[in-house]
Amino acid sequence: MPGSGRTGLSRETYGYFMRDGGWGDNALGGYAGDSAARAALAAAKKTGKPVIVSLDDTTNTKEPPRNGAAKPTEGMGFHHSRKDGRRVCGYQTVGMLIGAMDGEFLCHGFSIYDKAQSKIELAKDLISHLPDAGAVSCAVFDSWYANRKIIPEFWAKGYEVVCALKANRVIYPVGHRIQIKDFSRHVESKECCLVTANSKKYYAYKIETSLTGIENSLVLISWPAGKFGDEEAMRAFLCSDVFLGEQELIDIYTERWDIEVFFKECKNTFGSKKIMLRTKCGIRRHWLIAALAHNFCVLEGGSFLEGRAAFIKNEFENRGNSLYELAYSLPKDEFAEIYSKIA
Repeated sequence: MPGSGRTGLSRETYGYFMRDGGWGDNALGGYAGDSAARAALAAAKKTGKPVIVSLDDTTNTKEPPRNGAAKPTEGMGFHHSRKDGRRVCGYQTVGMLIGAMDGEFLCHGFSIYDKAQSKIELAKDLISHLPDAGAVSCAVFDSWYANRKIIPEFWAKGYEVVCALKANRVIYPVGHRIQIKDFSRHVESKECCLVTANSKKYYAYKIETSLTGIENSLVLISWPAGKFGDEEAMRAFLCSDVFLGEQELIDIYTERWDIEVFFKECKNTFGSKKIMLRTKCGIRRHWLIAALAHNFCVLEGGSFLEGRAAFIKNEFENRGNSLYELAYSLPKDEFAEIYSKIA
């Protein structure tokens, strides 16, 4: 503890700070989101690129609690992991990043999913805190959030949508009801154009159509260049801007990768994967500090990779358990200053 002569923080001190500390984590989280939005809008204005918002969730896997455990981790349960393709035990975090296309992304907000609210409701709450789109703006996410409860929420804020679709999603070309995978069998390669994503070539076919609850949208169907017609390799995307070209659509969707990197860094570099906390409040606060550390790396380092390298090398001035020491060493009423000084 500070003043005790010990180097670093004990687990008890760290747990108390996260669980019972009186600091204003809600106010700090709101300020972080506002600052991230301002930085994204400023970068978009400077570069002339659209503002991109990325929505996704991740599962932090943990060992299942023993039968009769007196204090199981709050919010922990069994969830379907899209990455592992099976049910795993742990807790889920729904997150949102914001940034200018081709630039660095900052964490705008996140929520810990504990089944008290659905992930859809948590996502809608995150969207409600986004700034209204004052320039060309787009939201990207995977097929799980591609539904009529989420997409209109982005539209209400002025954001176009580019998202993945499942192969069995029903579309209505010229009023005919058909699944995407069945429709794709009638597409010929000569009707497609070639696009590039991550240096790889893909056949892309687009069609204006409607989906259940979503009118007048663009659906793009793609295959890797060497696997045209392979149903297993086929991918589909929805875009609410029917004037967007195939290459532009693919370029925008690839921006979704940044949120995967964000989740990975929060877990591995900033310790969210191995935290020993049992309360939802403590887990949320740790994720908040990890998100602030991510934003700190982007803003202080000029790019996330440069800032991350400095973080690992210096460990925030080599103060033991760097992330926790940084937070604990600040007076409670001045904790928000860590963000205001670097924003």
